[in-house]
Amino acid sequence: RPLVYPEDKPLIADYLYLTLEQFAPCTLMEADRVGCYKDREVGFPGIACKHGVGQAGCGRYFPASEASLSQTTTSQTIMNYVRNCRHVPIEIRESLEIMKRNRMGPDGKRADKPKHGGRKVFFHRLWCRIHGLPIEEGKGEHKESKKKKLY
Repeated sequence: RPLVYPEDKPLIADYLYLTLEQFAPCTLMEADRVGCYKDREVGFPGIACKHGVGQAGCGRYFPASEASLSQTTTSQTIMNYVRNCRHVPIEIRESLEIMKRNRMGPDGKRADKPKHGGRKVFFHRLWCRIHGLPIEEGKGEHKESKKKKLY
């Protein structure tokens, strides 16, 4: 099943959408239990590069929480993996490089800015998809402040 859907596009940058299109849900294997994943249970949900050969450590990520999944450093790590993985088609790697460098969309036009607050909404959806949870619409969305205006 896919991790990203067309309705996610306005929520995140185009290069992040393209990056995550290269991944699919997976579960932690015994061989993955090294480094920061050594205490995770076998079967813990994560994501894996669709182009890899499914080997432990090769484009497989198992964030511990929704917060850690949504960190910019996690996104950068995943994108760097895709940009450097020889199993990912060269056209995708080159597109990512150009999109990231020039802030361009996949059509070569200047990318639109993601919707304000969209990243939080998107990563909530992604966490739910990875873990097979129902997506609570509205969770993580930016709420208007209820403070009274003083002018």
